[in-house]
Amino acid sequence: MSRLNPAQYVIFSVTFLAASLVANFVLFQASASRDDQLDLANQSVTRLTQALSSDTSTRSDQSARLENMAAQQQDMAQIVDDLQGHIANLNKEYQQTLTMAQQSEQSLARSRSDNAALDSELQRSRLDQAEAQKTINNQLRMLRLSADSGPSAAKSALQDELQDLAKQLTSLFPDIVVSQRAAGDAVLDIPLALIFKPASLQWVDNIDALLRPLASSLQNLPNAEFLIIGHSDARPIVSSWAENYPSNWELSSARASKVVQYFVDLGVSAEQMTAAGKAANSPVRAEDNAAAWQINRRLEIRIAN
Repeated sequence: MSRLNPAQYVIFSVTFLAASLVANFVLFQASASRDDQLDLANQSVTRLTQALSSDTSTRSDQSARLENMAAQQQDMAQIVDDLQGHIANLNKEYQQTLTMAQQSEQSLARSRSDNAALDSELQRSRLDQAEAQKTINNQLRMLRLSADSGPSAAKSALQDELQDLAKQLTSLFPDIVVSQRAAGDAVLDIPLALIFKPASLQWVDNIDALLRPLASSLQNLPNAEFLIIGHSDARPIVSSWAENYPSNWELSSARASKVVQYFVDLGVSAEQMTAAGKAANSPVRAEDNAAAWQINRRLEIRIAN
């Protein structure tokens, strides 16, 4: 190679220096670009790392939730099993209760049937007893007719029975009046309050204590005739009773008839009794006040041989 002259050397040096500068500049620019790219890559890696961490945390939370859900499902499954067992037990108890109820209903039906049979048998027994009592009364009547010597004996029997009855009744019910007429007939005046509840045809609570011994005395007089008369006060009927009993005639007759039926049920001969109603036409007292009304409301029993 030939030597360069100074001018060429200067040009070459300047050219080489310029080329070096350009090369260094290019390299610097490339290095800066790589640094920027590296920074961007680092940022992307950081973001990806953060996203991965967040995703990992999310997956961890989801896994924990899934585990909790699995545990809850197991608990629910256990609860369902327990409930199914409880329902099975309830169904079993229900079936047992239903069976017992059916058995109880069958037993109740049998008991009702037995009670109905017993009631029927009791009714038959009562009818048989009533018929037997009638037969006995008729036989007693015939025996007494054959044994008595005449009207004086009948009057004596009536007086004796009347005295016993008066002692028995008046000791318990002082308001009852027992009297005897000149013809020998006996009369019993019984306040209506001793027989029926106020303004009704219902018996008072202790009705047996009055009418049962009276029925026994009547049975001891097979030759007598009994007239049962209902008496009322003079006031008209203004209550709902007026539909069935428009006047005191019907009401007094109904009360007398009910007493007759009571005596018949106790064995007194129906052939010996007559029921009648006098309303307010035979008062004991004529005054128009509460005291007189109470005395006039009575049941009269006339006993005649």
